[in-house]
Amino acid sequence: MSFDWQTEETVHWDELPQGEPKPEPPPKRSRWRWGLLLMLLLLVGSAVGAFWLLQERVETATTDVTGDVLASHQLIATAAANEDAELVATFLSGRNRAWSEAIERAVSAGDYQSRASFGLTWLPPDPATAVISATLNPQFNEAEVVTEQVYAYAIGNGLTDTVRLRQTAVYRSGPDRWLLAPPDANFWGETKTKQGFYLTLRYPERDEALAQRLALDMDSALAALCANPVFACPDGLHVQVEFSTDPATLTADFASAVFVEGGRLFRLPTPTLAGIPQDEAGYQTMARGYAIQIVLPIMRQLSGIVPGEDGVFAQAWLDWQLARLGLRPYPLTATDRARLSADNITLADGAELSSLPDELAPLAYALIAFLLQDARVPSQVLLQPLAAGQADSYGGWLQTVVDGRYTLEELETRWQQFLEK
Repeated sequence: MSFDWQTEETVHWDELPQGEPKPEPPPKRSRWRWGLLLMLLLLVGSAVGAFWLLQERVETATTDVTGDVLASHQLIATAAANEDAELVATFLSGRNRAWSEAIERAVSAGDYQSRASFGLTWLPPDPATAVISATLNPQFNEAEVVTEQVYAYAIGNGLTDTVRLRQTAVYRSGPDRWLLAPPDANFWGETKTKQGFYLTLRYPERDEALAQRLALDMDSALAALCANPVFACPDGLHVQVEFSTDPATLTADFASAVFVEGGRLFRLPTPTLAGIPQDEAGYQTMARGYAIQIVLPIMRQLSGIVPGEDGVFAQAWLDWQLARLGLRPYPLTATDRARLSADNITLADGAELSSLPDELAPLAYALIAFLLQDARVPSQVLLQPLAAGQADSYGGWLQTVVDGRYTLEELETRWQQFLEK
């Protein structure tokens, strides 16, 4: 007997019965593919784990460094509030000596956070709660700290409202602490220009949006001033205004106007330095503050009133004009009138115009309002004896400005009625 051995390799597949499917050849690479996939999964898992570990370390380092930055910031804020310039000086960068000295002067004068030149009164917060954000650069050697400060401003009749301003401080790492430092040129950007009818404004690119709007508002304030017949603006009046990054411009006694070729140059703190308003009411408050710092010196020059020499009556006259321009409320309250009435202050009481004591300042403001509003004495007539100390006494000044309009007896009656309103 013989057997015909056949293996799988010798089967003739074409001899299989018709209609039966041919078996698929076994996959040759399935194991290799599964191995590759497993290897990729292991690599991805390792990368994700390393990423999260690195991320955790970065977050920990960021938290630690940010804490160090804020420790310096809060110490400076507290020392500045106490006008401790010596302590603040130990936390200032030495890369720009003029900048550091300006910061020290502002701290010594109590003007580091004060914005008195804008008509604002600082309401000191807790330094820690004032911080809005602290952002580190990728190299962890520079940080920007944004704070929000609250200020009160007068709205009339002794009432106030508040405005919030955001300010940005730059810190750089020092040998053993973080130091307050001057922002570099990239922080401010290029210097740009906005041309108006009465002024030309130069400003840093960082503040472009606010600067362009403020330029229009300041130009409008100058136009309103020159439209007032009390002030004879010269033909071609045009001033130069610079929004400066110099912290020296923050001090209340900073000489903001200097004479340059072709007119005056006003240097005012740029909005990022002074503070960015956070709403429309805040913007309008700051816009009025900027306008006053330009309009008031020009008003003094055109009227011939010398600040510090012509007395409180002259200042009251200027404040009346500012109120008419809508730049700030006239500082006379119903309480002031009631007190003057209760004290039986009469027009004949008198005082030297150049030396009226501060406690009688409400009398000057009340009298200016009375003469301009109720007695309808023209502003030009009232100004003449005020400017340059032309009136020797309070009584003589009164007689001069009302000459031919009222007798002193008639004026006294109207005065008492004015106080009782």
